[in-house]
Amino acid sequence: MGSLAAFTLLTAGLDPLWTTASLLALLGTVTAVNRQTGRRHPAGRAVLHSDGTVQARDNRGERHGVLLGHAWVSHWLCVFTWRDNRGKAGQFLVMAKLNRPDDFRRLRVFLRLGAGSPVS
Repeated sequence: MGSLAAFTLLTAGLDPLWTTASLLALLGTVTAVNRQTGRRHPAGRAVLHSDGTVQARDNRGERHGVLLGHAWVSHWLCVFTWRDNRGKAGQFLVMAKLNRPDDFRRLRVFLRLGAGSPVS
């Protein structure tokens, strides 16, 4: 999308000053959007244990924490919040189509019933 906008600006026949200013504004916008969407929420892996602890791994390494109990559960998506050992809260978004059906079903049951309940 950004390359199409840059191509349009370059071939529009505008004054070189306006073209340069527009390209710089476009570059700033693309950079800001990439920062907000690409690097802020890296894909990772989370393991929830029956005692409510969470083991998370992403491109920043491995972290441990606890499940906060705030979860939203549907047939195709689960969102849960957790707090790592440093006190930083975060959310995990788990999509059904990216996981094995039985594992996703067990996660849904676990998040609905809470830690300590039997999952079968």
